[in-house]
Amino acid sequence: MSIRGKGFIQAAILLMLILCGCYREDDRPAIAIPVLDDLTGRSAVFIDEYRNRLSRVEQTPEDAVALESLAKLYHANNDYAPAISLYHRLLEVDSENGRWSYLLSRIWQDYGDVETAISLLNEVHRLNPEYHLAYFRHAELLAKAGQVAEAIEKYETCLIVHPEYAYALLGLGRLAIEREDWQRAMDYLLRSVKSDPTLASSHMLLVPVFEQLGHHKEAQEARRVGRGYKRYADPFDPWLDEIKEHCFDVYQLQVIADTYTAVDRFDRAIIYYKKALGIEPDNAYTLLELGTVSINMGDPLTGKEYIARSIQSDPGNPEAHNVLISQLTREGDLQSTGAAIEFALQ
Repeated sequence: MSIRGKGFIQAAILLMLILCGCYREDDRPAIAIPVLDDLTGRSAVFIDEYRNRLSRVEQTPEDAVALESLAKLYHANNDYAPAISLYHRLLEVDSENGRWSYLLSRIWQDYGDVETAISLLNEVHRLNPEYHLAYFRHAELLAKAGQVAEAIEKYETCLIVHPEYAYALLGLGRLAIEREDWQRAMDYLLRSVKSDPTLASSHMLLVPVFEQLGHHKEAQEARRVGRGYKRYADPFDPWLDEIKEHCFDVYQLQVIADTYTAVDRFDRAIIYYKKALGIEPDNAYTLLELGTVSINMGDPLTGKEYIARSIQSDPGNPEAHNVLISQLTREGDLQSTGAAIEFALQ
């Protein structure tokens, strides 16, 4: 029997059941909701969030807001398999929103499946052509895969959507360097640093470009300026960055905060260190980093309090003692410095 014939018979049977009152809407097959089988090692905060969000999905399995909340919890805490399942469900219940394809693309990129990641980004372009970061991410993947012409096209599309976007110009400059097109590379990179003077990578890439073009003074200046900024930082990405707000894993929160600290974004770093501290109040690493960040933000009093707590939590950590001694020395507090040194030597 053909598939069409089978479908006709199934439809007829369903109609008979409805007319006889034997079929109800509740008789539809239940939607499988991905759950975590083992919560061992999870923080109490995470478990509470997980159970509350799962309960909302179980009560309203067609509600996009509930599905989104649970999906992002999974994603943020590296539970990728259930996150993928829920994002695919969101593709069905919220089909005109390219955000779900974008977040899925990032997960598959992390898995190393570039082909699937790119396919999903194409769907983002269709649904949300205004989201310039989708073109930028697409171009980056193509560039790494050696598809230079296609990468250039996507970088240029990104610039149409977001004119003079520094990261896209940096990408084009890098590809021009690979082709030894020094003049074009210089043009792109100069536009990049004009758009974002803090983007160290653009300054540093200008060094070999200027040298190739014989502009040695300009090369020295680009090197000097570039060294004044921190290493490359991933661009601000609203759709991806919002995932971080759903993280309740201390280690992952520390990693997020460390990433911000590495580029002197202390205002962002302190948010995630404090969130991690709220989950584990005596975590020596979190306390030390909070102390260091507080000092860098001009609040040495609070910084020393955090560091003292870190030492109390882990007296054997020499780094915490060194940071405290260095700060007391800078302040000229010789008595406290001596006491800190004596305590460190015990």
